[in-house]
Amino acid sequence: PVSLTIFMVTTVNSEKFSLINNFLLSASLHHCLQISLYNISKVPKCFIPYFLYKLATLFLFLIVIANTSILNPGPNDNIGLSCFFQNVQGFITFSSLSKPSPDLNITKILEFQTFIFEKSPDIVILNETWLKPSILNKEIIPGTAYKIYRKDRSLKSHPPDPLNPGRFKRNGGGVLIAIKNSLNLQHSEIKTSCKAEILSVELKLHNRKKITFSTLYRVGTLGSSNAMEVRKHFTDIFRSRKYKQNFIIGDFNLDSVNWQLNSSPNSVQNSFITLFNDLSLSQLISSPTHKSGNILDILLSDAPTIVDDIKIFDIGEVIKSDHSLISFSVRTVIKRKKPVIYNYIYNYI
Repeated sequence: PVSLTIFMVTTVNSEKFSLINNFLLSASLHHCLQISLYNISKVPKCFIPYFLYKLATLFLFLIVIANTSILNPGPNDNIGLSCFFQNVQGFITFSSLSKPSPDLNITKILEFQTFIFEKSPDIVILNETWLKPSILNKEIIPGTAYKIYRKDRSLKSHPPDPLNPGRFKRNGGGVLIAIKNSLNLQHSEIKTSCKAEILSVELKLHNRKKITFSTLYRVGTLGSSNAMEVRKHFTDIFRSRKYKQNFIIGDFNLDSVNWQLNSSPNSVQNSFITLFNDLSLSQLISSPTHKSGNILDILLSDAPTIVDDIKIFDIGEVIKSDHSLISFSVRTVIKRKKPVIYNYIYNYI
C-alpha cells in the first residue's frame, strides 16, 4: 500500500492547547488518520475529485476542532467577570485529614477540574479546601491558566477560641481564590495579620480602578473574638479608600440570621449584620445554599447593582458537597490578553 502522510497546522490558545493536544494525540484519532491507498493507479479519474472533496472535509473538521478562534473569534472587553464559588468540603480524603501529606480525593478533584475547564470562569473562590502545604497548586488546577492564592488552615488563621478552646479543630478549613491569567490586569493578595480564615485579593483594572474579592470561611461555633478579627480585616480595607468596589463571598455560617429582617437573635451573628451595615454591604443571596435549607453561603457587595446572573446550583450538581455551587458575574469593563498562539505540525503516518 501507498502511505499518505497528513500534515496539519493547529492554532490554539495557551489555555486550550494541552486539552486539544492530548485529544489529537489519542490512539483512536491517530488510528483514524492512517490512510492507505491501494492500487491508486487503478482508481477511475472521475472518483478523484470526490476523494479530494472528502479529504478536504476531513481537514476542515480537524482544523475547526484545533483552531478555537474559529468558534470563538476573540476576547470581548465588555462581558465583565464570571465568578464561581463553593464550599467544597475538602479536596483530600477524610481518612487522611490528619496526615502531613494527605491523599487527594480524586473524584472531587476531577469534578472540579472538569467544571473549570468546561466553564472557564474568570475567578474561582473556594472554602473548606482542607489543603496542606504538601499539596501543590498544580494538583488542584493544572497548567498556567490561573494564578492561585490560598490560605490553608493554621494556628494563625484558625487559633483556638480563648473562651472555648475545646472547639478548635487543627485540620480542615482553608480558603482559595484563583484569578485567570488571561485577564489583562494586575492582582495581588492584600496582606493582613487577621487571625481568621479570610483571604482578600485586589485587582487593578486597566483604568487604574481597584476592586477587591474576598472570601471567609467561618466555623459556626466561633465566638466574638473571631467576629472582631473579621471586622478589623474588612474595616481596614474599606477605610483605606483605595478600592472602588468590593465583593465578599463565603460560608459565614450565619444560620440564625433572618435576611428579610436583617437581624439575628444570636449576638455574635448579629454583630456581623452590624458590620455589613457599617460598610454599606448588601447581601445578595436569597435562597438556601445548604442541604439543611439555610442560607450559609452569602454574597456581599457595596456595588450590588453591577452583580448579575446569580445562580444557586442544586446540591451536588457539580461537586459533591452539602453546599450549593454559586455562580455570578460582575459587570465591569475588563481587558483580556490576546491569546498566545502555538503553531504545531502534526505528522500522522
